[in-house]
Amino acid sequence: GPAQVISSGPIQASRPALCATRTGALAAAWNSADGNPPFQQNHKGVVLQRLTPGGQPLGAATVVAAP
Repeated sequence: GPAQVISSGPIQASRPALCATRTGALAAAWNSADGNPPFQQNHKGVVLQRLTPGGQPLGAATVVAAP
């Protein structure tokens, strides 16, 4: 089917992964970056978004590891 937007906003996102269970539960996870200031610590984190069987976002995205 067509591409689905599951997250949008000013934060950079990369390396998406999709997980599915036998019961049809879906989740997407990706790296997020809260800016990339020079000469400072890495600002990368991980975000998880549960999805409906049709691929639509289910609830709000959850920060698993904060940047």
